[in-house]
Amino acid sequence: MKKIGFLILFMFFILSSAFSQAPGNITFIHEITNKDIATFGDAVKIFTLIVNNKSESFNKDVEFLIGKGMLEEVEYNKDAPIRKGELSLMIAKYFDLGDSLMYMIFKTPRYAFRTCVANGIMNFQASEWDYIDGGELIEIMYKVSKLFGGEE
Repeated sequence: MKKIGFLILFMFFILSSAFSQAPGNITFIHEITNKDIATFGDAVKIFTLIVNNKSESFNKDVEFLIGKGMLEEVEYNKDAPIRKGELSLMIAKYFDLGDSLMYMIFKTPRYAFRTCVANGIMNFQASEWDYIDGGELIEIMYKVSKLFGGEE
C-alpha cells in the first residue's frame, strides 16, 4: 500500500507536466514500482523525467545527464541493477550536496550515500552497496523532488 501511495503522489504532483506530454510515462512508473530490483536504465529515465520533464532514449538520456554533470563519460549498461551508492552519486552531483567533507574530497558512491543520508534522502540503516527495488526508487526520487523542487 505504501508503494501505491508514493506512486500516486509521484505521478500527480511531481511529473504531471511530463505525463501530459507522454502518457507512456505512467506505464513506465507503474512498471518500475513492481520491480524487485531497479536497473540503471530505470534510474536514468526517471531522473531525466524529473530534471528535464521528458525522456527520449537511454543513450540520449545518458548524454543529457552527462551534460548536467551527473554522470561520467563512460559506457553504461542499461540493464545493470542500480545500487544506492550509484544513485546517491547522481543525486549528490546534480544537487551539489556538500554536507560531507569526505564527499567533497573523494566524490565516491560511499560518501555520496552518506551525504544523501544526512539530507534525509536515503535510509541510514542501508548500505551504498544495496540494490534498489522499484518502489524504493520511486520513493527516493519523490524525496529528491520534494526536497529540491523537482526541476530547475
